[in-house]
Amino acid sequence: MKTWIRRQLPLLLVWTNSYERLTWTPILVLIAHELDAPHALAFAASAYSAANLVGNIVLGAASDRLGALRVAGGSLVFLALTTLLHLEAWSAVALILVRAAHGFFAAAVTPSSLSAASQGTEPAERGRMMARLGLVIALASVVASPVAGRLVGMLEIRGTLQMQTAFLLLVGAVGLWAGKGEEAGRAVSPPPDVQALDGARWGRREIDPRITLFACSIGFAVMFGQNTLFYAFPLKATEVGLGPATIGGMFGLFAIGSMVAFSPPFSRIADRYGRVRPIVAGSFISAAGMFLLGVGVARESMALMAVSQLGYGFGFGLVFPAVSAATADGSESERRGMAFGLLTAAFSVGAIVGPLAGQFLDPHLSPFSLAALVMVASLASVRLTRRVAVPALTGPAG
Repeated sequence: MKTWIRRQLPLLLVWTNSYERLTWTPILVLIAHELDAPHALAFAASAYSAANLVGNIVLGAASDRLGALRVAGGSLVFLALTTLLHLEAWSAVALILVRAAHGFFAAAVTPSSLSAASQGTEPAERGRMMARLGLVIALASVVASPVAGRLVGMLEIRGTLQMQTAFLLLVGAVGLWAGKGEEAGRAVSPPPDVQALDGARWGRREIDPRITLFACSIGFAVMFGQNTLFYAFPLKATEVGLGPATIGGMFGLFAIGSMVAFSPPFSRIADRYGRVRPIVAGSFISAAGMFLLGVGVARESMALMAVSQLGYGFGFGLVFPAVSAATADGSESERRGMAFGLLTAAFSVGAIVGPLAGQFLDPHLSPFSLAALVMVASLASVRLTRRVAVPALTGPAG
């Protein structure tokens, strides 16, 4: 029973983390206005992102020493405590500090969950497992903000955050229980895909730098594009007269496109044809979708915007599980938390840089075109995988 729970728990952990993160969209605005400090929102977002970036690496590495499920569960417990601290913020500075602490502990859950999921999965099943995790994240993104808005209307801010705290404590307790007796740092026989790592000997706890750099380059570009989309599309669409409902519906098409790619038969592509092929195909599809989205906005073409959002979402759905599986392929089990910490750190950097670069270069270069160029340019890192003897990168995984 406990073994089964350990295998399924990463799905619940990723859902909880994604849902929790997205519920703050309507709540933080209300808290900032209660403090008469709406100007603090930008600083709070930056503090959260910076602390999250540090936490990705620090807590990802900690999961290798302490066990992935224990770190994820413990982080959710601390996340519950910092959730309550939002209610005690008495000034803009206090809110910024609370958001920084919240961002640090939130950083542990995704790399630890990805690490735990890969540990219990054969190489030939990793792509499918990562697609399941991606599907869970997509579903959470669809329901989180609307549910949070409804709860705030019913329970107000205090009641909503108290309910969220109870949920985080419950899931965190399950993670700590499932992680009890988890053997971290134990040398075991290597899986077939890791045996061939160049120069790596089992027991040295290695991460192949070429695969990791490749994965991080792709991960940076993926989140550069996604956060550029989230920042630029509402802004540009509003300028051409689209209302909130239409903009929200367009983002729904992005979610649908990604969920299609996260579902069979597409979820098996990274396992059947190697990790590189869906990464290259998905990056080109996403880049095309992003470029055409800019054209659609400029021409005020609803049809082109809709198709572009679907295409971009589908391409994203091909890339995410493949790059996550490649990260696992390029690391030994005892260093996988650190590997996923680096990948999620690359996600964080891309998410931060994308909107800033898009805003800086606009109107000289459309933010949509910029994101498309970055996604295509990241494919130069594929060359790093050419001399890496890991069959799962370029062919069937197992």
